[in-house]
Amino acid sequence: MQYISESMGHSTQKTVTQLYLASYSLHKQFEYNKRLLRLEDEPTIDDIPNMTKEQIQALLIKMMINK
Repeated sequence: MQYISESMGHSTQKTVTQLYLASYSLHKQFEYNKRLLRLEDEPTIDDIPNMTKEQIQALLIKMMINK
């Protein structure tokens, strides 16, 4: 029973969520949060079919500059 409790995170002072988040570096957490919140409003692959020619051109230029 002790093993199961420890495996599920029940025997520590941290919550299951804290244990889960601890497996990711702070840098990765910020990266994923930025993507989820779209803080930089970067288009995803799903957005490309709906983009105008000008938007695709601007995206390509931005990608080439940030290379």
